[in-house]
Amino acid sequence: MVGSNINRILVCVSILVAWVGMARAQKPVITIKKQPITIQLPPSGTLTATIDLLGSVQPDNINPNPAIVITPATFGCFSTGLQNVIIKVSDNSTPVTFNQPTGICVDAAGNIYIADAGSHVIRKIDPASNVTTFAGSGTVGNADGKGTAASFDTPEGIAIDAAGNLYVTDSKSGLIRAITPAGVVTTLAGTAYYTANDVGSGLGVSFDKPYGIAVDSHGNLFVADAGGNKIRKVTPAGLVYTVAGSVQGFADGPGATALFYSPAGITIDAADNLYVADTYNNRIRKITPAAFVTTIAGNSQPGLFDAVGTNANFDQPYNLAIDKNGNIYVADTQNQDIRKIDVNNSVTTIMGNDTAGNRDGYIYIKGSKLPNAEFNEPIGLAITASGSLLIGDVNNNEIRQLTGNYTSTFAGNGNAGTQNGNLNYDALHSSTATATVDVKSYLKITTVYPDVTLLPCVSTMPDFIKANPPAYSYDCNINIAPHQEPAPGTPLTSNTTYTVQIIAENAEPDYDTVAFNVTTKDIIPQPIVTIAPSVNNVCTGSPLTFTATTQNADAPSYQWTVNGVSAGTNSATFTGTFNNGDAVVCNIISGQCSAPAGSAPYIVNMEPLPTVTFDKNIIIKLNNTVQLNPITTGDIVSYQWSPTDGLSNSTIANPILTGLKTANYQLTVTSATGCVGTGTINVQVIGDVDVPNAFTPNGDGINDLWDIPGLILYPSCVVSVYNRYGTRVYYSIGYPKSWNGTYNGHALPTGTYYYVIDLKVNKPKVAGAVTILK
Repeated sequence: MVGSNINRILVCVSILVAWVGMARAQKPVITIKKQPITIQLPPSGTLTATIDLLGSVQPDNINPNPAIVITPATFGCFSTGLQNVIIKVSDNSTPVTFNQPTGICVDAAGNIYIADAGSHVIRKIDPASNVTTFAGSGTVGNADGKGTAASFDTPEGIAIDAAGNLYVTDSKSGLIRAITPAGVVTTLAGTAYYTANDVGSGLGVSFDKPYGIAVDSHGNLFVADAGGNKIRKVTPAGLVYTVAGSVQGFADGPGATALFYSPAGITIDAADNLYVADTYNNRIRKITPAAFVTTIAGNSQPGLFDAVGTNANFDQPYNLAIDKNGNIYVADTQNQDIRKIDVNNSVTTIMGNDTAGNRDGYIYIKGSKLPNAEFNEPIGLAITASGSLLIGDVNNNEIRQLTGNYTSTFAGNGNAGTQNGNLNYDALHSSTATATVDVKSYLKITTVYPDVTLLPCVSTMPDFIKANPPAYSYDCNINIAPHQEPAPGTPLTSNTTYTVQIIAENAEPDYDTVAFNVTTKDIIPQPIVTIAPSVNNVCTGSPLTFTATTQNADAPSYQWTVNGVSAGTNSATFTGTFNNGDAVVCNIISGQCSAPAGSAPYIVNMEPLPTVTFDKNIIIKLNNTVQLNPITTGDIVSYQWSPTDGLSNSTIANPILTGLKTANYQLTVTSATGCVGTGTINVQVIGDVDVPNAFTPNGDGINDLWDIPGLILYPSCVVSVYNRYGTRVYYSIGYPKSWNGTYNGHALPTGTYYYVIDLKVNKPKVAGAVTILK
C-alpha cells in the first residue's frame, strides 16, 4: 500500500511538473482579422493603432494583462495605403534595467560594456544578450578588486584596447581605472578626490572630473579632463602628461597654447588623430599626433544648425564616436539629437526630435512625416562591428540602437535600476504577428455650392474652385487635387442648365463630389482683342509700335501691359522700347457688361545689335602705316570708317592707315537685319619734337614766336615755362598757339627760361632752356 501511494504521488508530481512546463512554455495567441484590413482614418487624420482594429489576443497564463505593442503606433496622413503592421504581445515583465548609462564600448567578440554611472558599476551584454554586472559593487567608493568586490564613484567614460582591457574614467573620484578581461579592477592613474598634482607618474597625479577616454594604437590613454579643461595622456608605463589645454577658454594652435572649456568626450581615428567634444565651447576639436589643435565644426554660439565646419552650431556636445569611413557621430546632448560630421566636415542632424522624449523612430529626413526617434540627454556612443550605432540615453536609462534608418530600444525599459537578465527574455514569453492593412483617408467636401444663374455677359463656364475653394473635413489635404466638370472655360449655350460637379481626390485614391446647377440666359458675345506689331523684328533699342484690333467691343478702354506691368495709355496703339522676350498684352473693357477681354501675349523678338570693339588704341609714328583690326559680332554686311583721312579704303573691315594726325576713328557696321553698331579707336600719331632754344619777340615779324611745329602731333601735351626763380610764366594744354614771350599780358625781360613739355604719351618729358632776346 505504501509503495502504491508513493507511485501515485510520483505520477501526480510528474503530471504537475508537465502541466507547469506547458504553462511556462505557452505564449500569447494573436488572431488577425481577414486581410487586408481596412483602416478608415477619422476627420482628424490621425488614428491610434489598437488591437481591436486588427484582431484579438489570448494572453498566456503567466500574465493576464500582457503588453501589446503595435508598430506603427499610429496611422495618419503619412501612412495611407497598403502596409504591414507588426503586433507584439509580451507578458510585460522585461527585467533588465540601467541607471544613467554614460559610456559604451564594444570588444572584438561583440561584448558590450557600459559605464552605468548612476549605479556606480560596469555592466556587460554578451552576444547571447545576457546582461551582468562585470565590475563594481554598486556602493560608492574607489576600492580595487575583482568584479563586484571593486567599487566606483560615477564611472563616466569607458574604452577598450586591443588586448580586451577596459579603461574607465571614475569621474567623481578622479581616478583612471583598468579592468582586465577577467574583471580585475586596478587604479592606473590619479589620486582619489583630486589633490592638484598635474603631471607625473600614475598614482601621484590627479584629475578633475575625467569624463571621456580613448586608446591609441600604441596603448596610450587619452583622457578628457573636463574640470581641468585639459586633454591628458597616460602612457602604458603609467606616466601622465598634458597633451593640450591649460586654463578655461578657447584657442586653436599647438597643444601648449590651445584652450578648452570643459571637454567631455573624446575618440580617436585609425591615424591616431584625436577628436574632442569641447562641451561648453560648443565645438568639435581635432588634435593631431603632433598635438596641434584645430576646430573642425561648431562655433561659440549654442544652437541647432546644420552647415559645413564652423558655420554649424551645437549645444553642449558631450560625446563622440567615429566609424570606419571617418564619419564622426556627436551626442549633441542639450539639443537631444545625434549629429554626424562627414569627412568634409559637413554637419547634419541624423536622429532626434530637438526635444526631450523617449520614442523609437526613424532617422531625421527633412520634410518626412515619419516619426523621429526621441532621446533624453544622449551621451554614450559606440559603433558595433556591423556598423550599428549604440546610444546611451542617460535620462531614459536605456541603450538605444540605430540600424539602417530606424532607432530602437536595445536594452533597458525606461526605469532606473541595476536588474540583470537576458534581453531575449521578452522573446521567450511573447508572440509577434504581421497584419496587412489598407489605411484610407477620410475625405468630405464641406463647402456648399448653391445653384447659380449666370449673367448674360458670361459665355464660358466659370472657375468655381478658384472663386470658392473647397474646404474638407480631412487633415491630409496636402494630397487633395480638386477639379471641376465641366472644366472652367468650357463654351456655354444660351438658355441652358448645366450640372456642375466639384470632385476632390487624393493619392489613395479617395474622393468626394458635390453637384449644383448652373443656368445661362441669352448670352451676349464677349469682346475679342488681338494685337500686332508694326514690324515683326526690330533692332535692340529701337521703338516698336503695337496696334490692337477689337471685335464685339463698343468704345472700349485699353490697358497695355509688358510682362504683367501696366504700360502705355488708353489707346489702340502702344509704342515702346522692349527687351527680347518681353510679353506684350492688351486688355480691354467694353460692352453692356463691361466685360474684360485680353489679347494673347505677343513675345517680342528684338534683333541683336552688331558690336565693334578694339583690343587697344594705336600709337604710330608720323607717316608710318598700320592695319586696323576691329573685333565684330553679328552678320555684318557693310562697313564705314570716319574720318577717312589716311585710310586705304573706308568701306572695308581692315583698312591700312597712314599716320597723318592724331584722331579717333569710328567704324559703323550694319547687319543683315539692318541693325547698326559702332566702335571707336584712338590713333595717336607721334613724331620728333624739335624745341627752339631762343626767339626774339620784338615785333619785327621775324622769330617773334616760340614755334614748336612737332607738338601738332601731341594735342594733349602740357607745356610749362618757368623763370629762374621757379615761377611758371607760361602754361598750355596742347599747343594750338605759339608763345609770344608774355606773362599776364606783359612782355617778359630778356633772359633764360626753362621749359618742361609732357607729351602725355609713352615717351619721356622734354625739358631744356629757351632764351628771350630783344
